[in-house]
Amino acid sequence: MSTSSLQTQSYDLAKGMEFVALWIMIVFCLVLFFSFRAQYRLMNTYDALNSFNPTREKRIQVMLAHIKRVIFSVLGYQGEERERQSLDQLNAKWMLENIGKISIRFFVFYFIYIWALILTTRALLIDQDTGHVQIISYTSKQIFGFLMIGIYIVTNSACDMLSIYVTIRNLEKIKQNPRLAVATMYLVNNLVYSFFFFMLSQLVSNLIWPLKTNMDIPLADRFFSPAIALWPYAFVLDASSSSPEYVHPIFPGQLLITGTVFLPTLVIVLLFIVLSLSILAVQYLKRFLIMHDLALLGVNVTLPPGQEPVIQFRCINALTVGITSSLIATVIFEWLRLIRSSV
Repeated sequence: MSTSSLQTQSYDLAKGMEFVALWIMIVFCLVLFFSFRAQYRLMNTYDALNSFNPTREKRIQVMLAHIKRVIFSVLGYQGEERERQSLDQLNAKWMLENIGKISIRFFVFYFIYIWALILTTRALLIDQDTGHVQIISYTSKQIFGFLMIGIYIVTNSACDMLSIYVTIRNLEKIKQNPRLAVATMYLVNNLVYSFFFFMLSQLVSNLIWPLKTNMDIPLADRFFSPAIALWPYAFVLDASSSSPEYVHPIFPGQLLITGTVFLPTLVIVLLFIVLSLSILAVQYLKRFLIMHDLALLGVNVTLPPGQEPVIQFRCINALTVGITSSLIATVIFEWLRLIRSSV
């Protein structure tokens, strides 16, 4: 398939970008689900902190420590019980010391992730005049195809690891000075780096994507045209029929791979917002219980001699974590239904 000038395909790009945003929210929901125990421990820690009237900075540092735990658990950190290092001792240097294990972890993930997308999604060619949709066939050269998949895996793994490395460094700096202005500055810095890693990953994708799809695209268009990054994809039900069956909406499929470099920054912000709101909301209930001598609903935790025992509302905390995850999952499900119904 030859083209002298690459054109951006005509489809509802806004709806496609909304689907990409939904995809990010699904990833965030999975992070919440698999960090259930860490969230539960965080809320118990907040109960203990409230007994000592902590400063606002101390509360934020505890929250950032939880987010740090989530990030390092993604990298393979198994907790103080199994590791020789505590969470406070971990920093960006830990990534460099364990780069081999982390790389294998990311290679395996991207091997499964990219293959799942290859098997379920296909690139579409949309006629600019009639709107007729045609599925683009992948290259029939299997060895060459496997080589390109390997390049995708290595490139995206490297860019994601670099993005997480920068995120950890900036998170440590925010923890040292947990003010809004400082946090905003480092988060913007994180986004700038993430955008650079995204451009690098997308450039590699732009160079090899025409080879994968058997499209003859001029080299200049591969470098400068946004068409490949925004090329329409869809989850395909039947690719063999003359009128292909696919699931709406159509979306820019390349961004589901190269856009993952933004996940560390976005997940940090979303985690901080969701956890702060859930802790704040349930805090009023806990104060009400204490004021009305209903503290028996909590658990008294005995501290070392010289310190008063603290109350942890463990049942309420577990219920709050479950309800929060369920509400977010419900919002995502309804959002998906809304996208599907509006197509």
